[in-house]
Amino acid sequence: MTFNSLAKANWRDWSTDGVPSSGVHKPAKSDLRAWGLDIESVVAKIVTPYHFGAKGDGITDDSTAVSDAIAYALANDRGLYVPAGNYLLNLLVSATLGTSQDFVVWGEGRKSRFLVNNTTGGFKFTCGARSHIEVSFLAIEPAKTGGSGSGWGLFIEGPYGSASDKVMAWVHHINMVPQNQNTSEGWYDSAALKVQGCKRPKIERVIYTTGELAPATAKANALMNLSGSYQTFVSECQFKARAVYGFRQDQTGYGNEGFHILNCIFSRADYGLHYQDTARSPDIRIVDSHFNSMIENLHIDGLKYGEIRGNLFYQNLDEIEYTYTQSGTTVSAVANQDHLFLNGDNFTIDTTTGGLAATAYTNLTKTGAATFTFTAGDSATRSGTFTIKTESTRRFSDIALLNADGIIISNNNYQVTKATQRRHVNANKTASIAASPILEDIIIRDDMMMGKSSLAAYYFGNGANNAEVRWRKPTAQGVYTGGMIEAHSGAAGIDAAPSDAELYRSGTPISSDGGTKILMTYALPARWLSGSRGIKAEFWGSTVNNAGGKTIRFNFGTQVASFSLATGQAGNWRAVLTVIRTGASTQRWVLEFNESGAANMPNVSQGTLTESESADINIRATTNASTALNDLSQNGMVVSFI
Repeated sequence: MTFNSLAKANWRDWSTDGVPSSGVHKPAKSDLRAWGLDIESVVAKIVTPYHFGAKGDGITDDSTAVSDAIAYALANDRGLYVPAGNYLLNLLVSATLGTSQDFVVWGEGRKSRFLVNNTTGGFKFTCGARSHIEVSFLAIEPAKTGGSGSGWGLFIEGPYGSASDKVMAWVHHINMVPQNQNTSEGWYDSAALKVQGCKRPKIERVIYTTGELAPATAKANALMNLSGSYQTFVSECQFKARAVYGFRQDQTGYGNEGFHILNCIFSRADYGLHYQDTARSPDIRIVDSHFNSMIENLHIDGLKYGEIRGNLFYQNLDEIEYTYTQSGTTVSAVANQDHLFLNGDNFTIDTTTGGLAATAYTNLTKTGAATFTFTAGDSATRSGTFTIKTESTRRFSDIALLNADGIIISNNNYQVTKATQRRHVNANKTASIAASPILEDIIIRDDMMMGKSSLAAYYFGNGANNAEVRWRKPTAQGVYTGGMIEAHSGAAGIDAAPSDAELYRSGTPISSDGGTKILMTYALPARWLSGSRGIKAEFWGSTVNNAGGKTIRFNFGTQVASFSLATGQAGNWRAVLTVIRTGASTQRWVLEFNESGAANMPNVSQGTLTESESADINIRATTNASTALNDLSQNGMVVSFI
């Protein structure tokens, strides 16, 4: 059902049971027979802004007409239908719903467009106890193109606390994409959408973005703010703009139980989602969504039981741009996202424009709160922009857990970005809002490792307890020089290993060549051993029948053991090396060696090691220089976690 076929003039002219009318024209009932509806039953319950003098031309200020239409609709238990038009709102339109009152506002999608003054904001509905409100199929767009603003697009406010128990809000199919996406700015210092103090708010298919050329230094507090509401459900929403928070859900006292996000995109905020709950309420679900943030993708502080699954995480550092001026050999630069960096950071220029030659600078150091200077290799006068290649010393996180109990993190995809000091999961309760924070019972499984980081992908801080981590092997793009897992000495019960216990397998024979030769090798990545985990390496091969001396060594980092093989006989050999981690960079090893036809087999050796876990550990078999050509071959090798 739409009303596209009815002219705006008709909406102004119909007499609708007390709605002001010019009385010029009233369509006959037969005009709506195709709809199967009676004109009186339809029109008598609908109010439009045109009834109260709205022009909808995008030039005339329709604030008063829209406000009067809403007030009349509320007073007479009507809905507000918004026909196609461009309604300019220079003033905030506000209204209050009474106790147990229901109110519906709907339009024709993007054709029903409200052009909102960025400073004053668009709409604010204050809900009384047990009231319900639905806002749908509208475009609410920022109108301003020459400066920043401090308003909001749509604000629905309930009574908060226990009084919000039966206040429900449903917002769906709202378009907040400006018609001029190159220059329009958005609602800085506030939010595009706020639904606060309500129970069971349902937000679906809301899209918001600022213009691509909007100044990056201006940013909202939160693009979507549902703080003070609980049992929230958000699905298929897309929010992209500069902001402190892409999505903010903070609650004090009453709790956020039943917090669900499904199939959403939040991009370019410092914190993609900021969730804070002093009551540590149960049931959070963040599923199949995309977070592309500047500092943290998910910040979760105060949670009991939940799931983070199937999301894509990206750190949006490649959009950082600097403008610079050079006078003589001094170059001063200002960042459009300076908050990402710390004093003392070093940078290397990646690409340059505006005439700054790639050889005309040295590495530079940030020295101030908003600018840095460096010395160029010439004394030219020029200006322009450039981007950076390396990152801040700031540590970035995809998922920051500060206070969580019973959470499953699984099947997430961590994309390659320029944030090399990055942790995929940073579980550290020291900064929690709770007086007695809890960080325990955490399960991490089958994440897709595609990041580049000098830090361990997963970190568990002091007091973290009872965590199980099973990660997929990093993809070709994934590089983790800090290893996969790092745990504070005060963390307990951290069990970490790849989800596939078999780390390496080779069945291509390698023969000795008369000199010291490395046969098969597997490099165990740094910090892959944790807790009391162990490694089992199985080696096997063959020898030939001659008088040449044959010696084989087995290594876990430094040499573990070597064996002299029998001469004058052909046969097979097999070795099993088991290494158990006994402490930080300390291990216990046992090696069992068998040679077919040799006496006193098997030969068992054992001992201790102190191989550093901060670097790769080579697990390999080698021959010695006296082993003649093709005297000894290694035919296979398997390395597994135990």
